[in-house]
Amino acid sequence: MTKDWIVSEAKRTFDDPNFQASRGWFFNFKNRWNVKRRVATHVIQKLSEDYANQTIRFMEEIRRLRFDYEEKGVSLVIGNMDETSLKFCMDSGMTYDFGGNKEIIVRMCKGNKLTFTVMLAILSDGAKLPPLIIFKSGNPVSETLRKKYRDRVLLFNNTNGWCTEYIMSNWLNLIWLNLNITPTDKLLLVCDRFSAHTKDTIQDKLKTGESENQIYPSWSNGPFTTP
Repeated sequence: MTKDWIVSEAKRTFDDPNFQASRGWFFNFKNRWNVKRRVATHVIQKLSEDYANQTIRFMEEIRRLRFDYEEKGVSLVIGNMDETSLKFCMDSGMTYDFGGNKEIIVRMCKGNKLTFTVMLAILSDGAKLPPLIIFKSGNPVSETLRKKYRDRVLLFNNTNGWCTEYIMSNWLNLIWLNLNITPTDKLLLVCDRFSAHTKDTIQDKLKTGESENQIYPSWSNGPFTTP
């Protein structure tokens, strides 16, 4: 149940051309009937209590690295890469219901549980690198489809639908280590501690390609979010 749905139903019910169902009417309607906006979720998400200090400490490490290289006459090209899961049916996961109700039944579309993974990366100057999409399927992406979208996006798949060592290696070869940089530049890739990012083969490939790799946070083995 969305705001637009409530407004459209109100207009249909009253059937009055002078009734506008304005934003003010909507908020007054919510307050009058104690209607609250609710989020559909099965997981309580909470950041680490020390998240702010961890982020500051991490940024200080990046700044130190940059200054160290600048003293050697080398300019760091910094990139931040991470994966995110998306749904084929992108509903808001929110609805409206009367305040005080502890359990609400929410009707979702059938594609709500069908997901795919997108690998996104951005450079410190704001430039966005081509995305990589990982479909959850045992059937490989057709070569025709790969070639059709090769200039805009990389397409991969596996049975779990997430990044693997093989996919990470391909992303490095096709995107990261293929960046057009000058001889006085050095790459610095920032990413989190996801298993595919920390494999020995991936670290070796980065070193061979003259790229630094900064895992966030570098001083802990715990699960943290990339800033």
